[in-house]
Amino acid sequence: MTDPYPDEQLVAKSLPSSPQEPPLNETQTEFTTQACLAILGAFFAIFCSVGYTNAFGVFQEYYS
Repeated sequence: MTDPYPDEQLVAKSLPSSPQEPPLNETQTEFTTQACLAILGAFFAIFCSVGYTNAFGVFQEYYS
């Protein structure tokens, strides 16, 4: 019977046993302008979506 994944052992050997990330410099931060704007945009998108969903009952009452 042939091995269905012949390269599996080669891949396992080429990967390091424990990946090590380089240490963060003291000047690096996760709160860049782009990251903060992405979070703010996501908040407003969810804010508008949830507001419209909550207001659906008002529309339903008006049109019924």
